[in-house]
Amino acid sequence: MKFGISSSIYEAKFRDLAKKSKELDKLYLEYIDSIVNFALKHKLKIIEISGLLNNISEILPPLVGEIKKRIKTFEEVSFHLPVNFRPIEETKTSISAAKQLGAKVIVYHPDYEISPFKTEEERREKILELVSFCESHGLMLCLENLPLENKNFHKPEEFDFYIEKGAFLTLDTGHAVICSIDPIEFLDRFGNKVRNIHLQSGIRGAPDIHYALGNGDFDYLNFFKKLKEIKYDGLLILELLSEKTALDSLNQLKFMQLI
Repeated sequence: MKFGISSSIYEAKFRDLAKKSKELDKLYLEYIDSIVNFALKHKLKIIEISGLLNNISEILPPLVGEIKKRIKTFEEVSFHLPVNFRPIEETKTSISAAKQLGAKVIVYHPDYEISPFKTEEERREKILELVSFCESHGLMLCLENLPLENKNFHKPEEFDFYIEKGAFLTLDTGHAVICSIDPIEFLDRFGNKVRNIHLQSGIRGAPDIHYALGNGDFDYLNFFKKLKEIKYDGLLILELLSEKTALDSLNQLKFMQLI
């Protein structure tokens, strides 16, 4: 199995720093350095980089060369677009920069706490535009199932239309649990269209805290059993919000002899 770590473990720290910083480019490189150092220290060969900043479409392209130097030893890199809505052209710019970094999996939240889309038809049109853009560049746009803070995209069937049109799926295990859905339902429904999995735990009906594996209501033992049965070959990204929860989760994986 291909395990990796998300830069989300440093997101809160760097979001706070960004509020005061006048040098966001340098700050973003420090953010990248943090996750690179953590991954190397714990012998992880895959990382997922978060866009972090709302204006990442301006920040990222000039930094591609510097970031590539930092991530050149990793086997795979995925890229998580900002969770706040950004205009489609800005999003395309970020996707193009992510491709230059070597990312093939692009993670996208298809809904927002305050939706910018006036109609469902408009949402579908804009998302499919991104699906097509990624396809034309040899990338996979992986729509992510979302927590209760979002009104839509909780249930597997809400993704049917997009998967049929060429989108892929990022399965967030904690988000599924929060919505009282067994993450295995997504695997059963979409099979190899699931190309990226965010590993974290949650509590049914609760806020999205990103608990470590072994806490909360996520039956990760049964989930990994299912992954072995279907011979899952996509990414498995630990998406936690602190070093401590990341280390606790890594220890669980080591105990299970998965890494």
